Amino acid sequence: LELKFFPLPPEERARLLREAARAIGRVRRRVSTATQGLSDRLAGLGKGGLLSYGFLNFAWYTLAIAVQWRRFGGVSPGIPEGTAAAVAMSARKFGRVFLSAYVGSQVTKIPRLWAALVLAPLGNRALRAAER
Repeated sequence: LELKFFPLPPEERARLLREAARAIGRVRRRVSTATQGLSDRLAGLGKGGLLSYGFLNFAWYTLAIAVQWRRFGGVSPGIPEGTAAAVAMSARKFGRVFLSAYVGSQVTKIPRLWAALVLAPLGNRALRAAER
């Protein structure tokens, strides 16, 4: 890692990178613990919890991919549709779109779990109504 504006001696740079890695590890463990606790509570609510979380995930990915697809734009005007170049460009675009939707999904996982906990009784009610 070369820092052009703030040059550091190699040992100082290595120390800072180790500290950053430890800090990232602590944050990752805290988020994992929070996510696991919420997932366990949601699992305790049964099929209604699963239904509500599944619905929220479906809504999130549908909205995120639709918004990002428009954000990244269409095929370049100079590339004729149906050609190998257009297919390759669309594949790259889909990769960027899906990656950004996935990253957004990871950022919003805890709020979606909380929302699923709130909506679980509604999911149970919907399942009971569908069984009749």
